[in-house]
Amino acid sequence: MRPVVDTNSPNDYSHIHDPNAGKKYHLKRMKYQNIEYENRQLMGKMHKILTRKPEMPQPRVKSLNSEKRKKEQRRISEENRILSKQLIKAQPSINRKQFETHAYKVTII
Repeated sequence: MRPVVDTNSPNDYSHIHDPNAGKKYHLKRMKYQNIEYENRQLMGKMHKILTRKPEMPQPRVKSLNSEKRKKEQRRISEENRILSKQLIKAQPSINRKQFETHAYKVTII
């Protein structure tokens, strides 16, 4: 019996040697395709916004009640100002010294 040597080239395992094969590569490729798709969508929306005709702003309608509200606000402000002056001028109805002595007596008892 004669010795036999296999001189053929080894089998090619493309899934091992090819960097473009495999699950990670395909996942990364899908991710980049999704990003490209979203970028195209955004670019389309931006183009649409930039090329449309500018809309004329609608004139603001003045409220029919605005003068009455302003008048009422001035009246309330004036009342508040008068009340504030009265509070500043008012004298306290409780004497602080009497209150402190009374509180001291109550706590002792």
